[in-house]
This record gives sequence, structure tokens and C-alpha cells, in this order.
Amino acid sequence: MANLGMEAIHPSAARTLRRAKVPLRVTNVFEPDDPGTLINDIDAETPAVEMIAGLDVVALEVFEQDEVDINLLDVAILNAIGDHGLRIVSKTINANTITHYIDATLGDIERAAGELAVLYPNAQISTSKFVLISVLGRDLEGLSVPARSLQALAQSSITPVCVLQGSRCVETQLILAAGSLETGIRSLHAEFKEDVTNETTIAA
Repeated sequence: MANLGMEAIHPSAARTLRRAKVPLRVTNVFEPDDPGTLINDIDAETPAVEMIAGLDVVALEVFEQDEVDINLLDVAILNAIGDHGLRIVSKTINANTITHYIDATLGDIERAAGELAVLYPNAQISTSKFVLISVLGRDLEGLSVPARSLQALAQSSITPVCVLQGSRCVETQLILAAGSLETGIRSLHAEFKEDVTNETTIAA
């Protein structure tokens, strides 16, 4: 949730509660009857989608064929991003291209890109606006979230640029074209809303 920009609680406070095994309930002051979201460390009884959220991001893509050690390139990119205090939300990497999806202004990211261009003059470095939407749950095993997400978005004429799901099966990330945040969330909510209970509970 914090990775998607939630500002309801400071990460340090959340860490203190998690270590003390104290559950946290986040509610909406404008909807007092809604039970809100309960955050604890109890395993899910059954797989379920518990939340769908997203935000606008900027992709910093570095395509460099001359650097034989992709790890060195990655370190240089991370240093440039860190020097400007930018927040990484997601990332993809292959043999010659590294793309970071960042929650920051285009101008801030372009300054970091300029520094990288000096270090890697032969690299193709680009910045582009996108949308990142996450389908979240403490257990998504067996729900075919990536496939169902693609089908749901296709019905709204949206084709994701990228789909990511880690081995822990707690989040599926979809990178969409800029301007599709609201439509994308609505489409995914319509697909998975039967899995969302009145009280949302997510893992700490």
C-alpha cells in the first residue's frame, strides 16, 4: 500500500506495529460505517483479491548494448535515481535494457536521465509517462490474476505495456498507457469485485 503512495501511516510506525504484532485498522473518516482495511500478519484462509489501486508513474528506460555487465549499469541507474530522491515503484530488466517505473515528476526524472547520458553516451535513454495498477491480496494463488486482468482490460480496449507477478503471489502489477488509470481500475474492480469482502484484510 505504501508503495502505491498511501500516506495513512508512516512506514516506520507500521514497522513498529508489525514487529509488536499489533494489527492496524485503516478507515475512511468520510465513511464511518465502512469497516475499512485491517492490516495484520495472519495467513489468508482462502486466496482472494483484497485491493486494487494505482498511480501515475514515469518510466526511465536505459537501453545499453555496450555495457557487458548489466549489474554495473543497474548500479549507475540506481545511484542517479537515489541522488535525486526519486521513489521506484516497479522495475523490469533484461540483457541490455533496464526500466524503472518511478513515482516522481517528469522533470525530476529527466535530470537523472541527463546524468546517465553523460556516463553512458552510447545508451538510448528515454522517459515516458505510464500508469501502474496493482491487484493486491495476501494470497492470489490459483486466481489467474494476470490472465483475468488482461481479459478485463481488453474489454475496455486497454492493452498493458507490461504485466508482472512475483513468486509470492501477493501482487500483480500492470503497466498501462498514460491516462488510463481510472478506466483500468474500474475494469479490474469489475472483474475481481466478487473476491473483495466488505472488510479488507491485508498482510503486514
